Amino acid sequence: MSDQQAAGNRAGTAGDDAIRASDSERAVTVDRLKTAHDEGRLTLDEFTDRIAKTRQAQTRGELQALVADLPAPSATPSGSRAGGQAASGQSPETRILPIGGWKQRGRIRLDHDIDIFSLIGGVDLDLTDAEFAADEVTVTSISLLGGADVTAPANVRVEVEGMSLLGGREIKTRQPSDPAAPVLRLRIWRLIGGVEVQNS
Repeated sequence: MSDQQAAGNRAGTAGDDAIRASDSERAVTVDRLKTAHDEGRLTLDEFTDRIAKTRQAQTRGELQALVADLPAPSATPSGSRAGGQAASGQSPETRILPIGGWKQRGRIRLDHDIDIFSLIGGVDLDLTDAEFAADEVTVTSISLLGGADVTAPANVRVEVEGMSLLGGREIKTRQPSDPAAPVLRLRIWRLIGGVEVQNS
């Protein structure tokens, strides 16, 4: 390769880094950060800081810098459920809230996973009237400061994962007898904030 061609390639790469980032590219970055946190590569502080920077990133280069020290995503084996996707195959809904909580009430169709990231802010989810259109739905909520209050329908199997370093944790769920009942998997991490999960 000539010096001129090499210089052209470097210029092209620099140009790509300067291209404005799309919402789908931000979502891909969030998925990589979430995987790195789940694998223990990022602390909760590092994870939430990078999530906030992902929302603020304007260019591809800024997004790439946030995952530069992480391994490349591995291919998903054929026939397995891709990480971050509901059993229906729908892409996850991602909400990034640096400051402020999220409240959900009323009817909602759940055929996709939901990821909620916030620095400061709680989550209040009343899914009593939710329609579960997937066999399994995962709701991930990660926050430095803020509680989590979730009410699930009586006919849904609830599984709770995660931790809260400072704050109470109360799980008052009644599992349905139907083995084919939809599964609501709650993955809740808090530094400070209580967690309460119950059935309607």
